[in-house]
Parts: sequence; structure tokens; C-alpha cells
Amino acid sequence: MKKFDNGDIRVCIFPSLVYVLDCSDLVEDVKVLLTDDIEWSDSPFHGQTKDLYILKNKSPELVKSFEDRINVSLEECKFENSFKMTTSWFTRIAPYGHIESHRHGNCMWSSVFYFEEECGALTFVKDSQAIYVPQDGPEVDLAINGDVTFPCEKGKLLLFPSHLHHKLALNTRSDIRYSMAMNYMPKGQVTIGDSSFNYG
Repeated sequence: MKKFDNGDIRVCIFPSLVYVLDCSDLVEDVKVLLTDDIEWSDSPFHGQTKDLYILKNKSPELVKSFEDRINVSLEECKFENSFKMTTSWFTRIAPYGHIESHRHGNCMWSSVFYFEEECGALTFVKDSQAIYVPQDGPEVDLAINGDVTFPCEKGKLLLFPSHLHHKLALNTRSDIRYSMAMNYMPKGQVTIGDSSFNYG
């Protein structure tokens, strides 16, 4: 909330939260999982692993490490439940390739972990309303719509609500760019009024 000199007040409601976590100590543990025997979907140089549970299947210890870190970050939101990882997979993008704007379904939080140098930038996108009036370089927390870009730095994990549309505009490297994506859901019983579900 901001109170102006003339007595007016501005309240920011329903924020889109994006966390940047330092997980640089996990870089080598993730890189060692990226082996030649991994099966990929799509083209030979683009797409994702066929195994959507790659951390659960190859390194349950890493699952716990990532879960612990995202739950520490989300403590300030005061959710009644902690969050557990549901899916995880490697992505790869061919030189000068890109990823179209998309969002993740059937989950509440998502993250992308970068374990290589020069991974470009991840852009979050919010569509404009029917009438668009350009804003002249507002601060990020005053941007009503448009694009907000975060650098994809080695050792950093971007954590964000799964409904946020995001994209990678271009892999400017001359080789394949790899990253790891993960999704999360609440853990245990969630009850609100007459609606409840146990996420296990």
C-alpha cells in the first residue's frame, strides 16, 4: 500500500508472485542426470524428456531439496498446506529456437531451474485489455499488462504460479540449451467450506 501526499491511497491486490531462488549448490547434481540414454519427445534437438517424473525416478533426494526450498519461499504466503513436486522434466531448445507462450496445467506452482551458462531469459506475459494505453516504462509492480523478463542465470530457480503465461523468445547460443522444469501441488487435505480434496 502507498499513501500519497494528497491523502490518496494505492493498494496492489492479487499480485503475480515470481521468486528467484539461489540453488547453485544443486547444479552439478542436476547436470549429472542429463545422460545420453534419456528419451526425448519431439524433434532430435527440441522438446522435453518423455519421462515427466525424472527427478522422482532418478534422484528422490533432489525432489526433497527443491521441495524444501520452494516451501521456505512460500512461507510468507501462509498457505495451510506445504507443496510437493508432482512432475519434473528436462527441456532442450535447438540453437536459435524458441518456446511459445504457454502455461502449466493441473498444478498450482511451477519452476524452472537453470544449470548452464547463457540460458537467455524467461518472459512472463499478461494480455492487455480490449483497450490498450501504452505505459511509459512503469516499475514492474505497476505494469498492468505486457511482458516482464527475468534472466535465466546458472544456479537460479524461477518459481511462479502455474497459470502465468511464459515464453523463451530465442536461444541465442550456437548449441542446445537445457533446463529443468518442475510442477507442485498442495500436500495433504485441503478443505474450504463444503469442498475438500486430499492431495496425498
